[in-house]
Amino acid sequence: MKKLFKWFGITLGILLALIIISILALPIFFPLDKIKDMATTKLSETLGREVKIEKVSFNIFTGIKLENISVANRAGYAKEPFISADAFTLHYAFWSLFQRHIIIQEISLEKPVVLIEKRAGEFNFSDLTQKKAATSPATKPAANSNFGFSLIVDSFTLHDGEIIYRDQTTNTHSEIK
Repeated sequence: MKKLFKWFGITLGILLALIIISILALPIFFPLDKIKDMATTKLSETLGREVKIEKVSFNIFTGIKLENISVANRAGYAKEPFISADAFTLHYAFWSLFQRHIIIQEISLEKPVVLIEKRAGEFNFSDLTQKKAATSPATKPAANSNFGFSLIVDSFTLHDGEIIYRDQTTNTHSEIK
């Protein structure tokens, strides 16, 4: 019996050491700056606008935080960003991922600003709502596929948000804070 506890302790110690080493090595293999650059490039290509993210913080067990985010305005409109925020925070439950449940405990936006402009009957977001041609044929999942996840969002908060509306044709300006 004493030998069994000894082997159990050794196995548990090795397992804990591997977990700690992998957590410490994660930033080496997946540097946040490189991932941030890849994400902003892909988002910029997808939206057709420049996307900027100043800083990314990530903890595998709790979530992600993006700081100083902005999406550029449509060409021909104001120089101000279309959307900006001081911070975007997403906290999730890590262990529920293994049970195919995505539990988002909190989504938070700090000081988001949305600029909506209208010129000659078109909005600055009209290009984002138009359907784009499909680049590859859509594949249909199998009818009895068991690869689904359930998604639960506990809390969504906005702090000090603002929506600005400018109509250039009627020369009106409105703000919601």
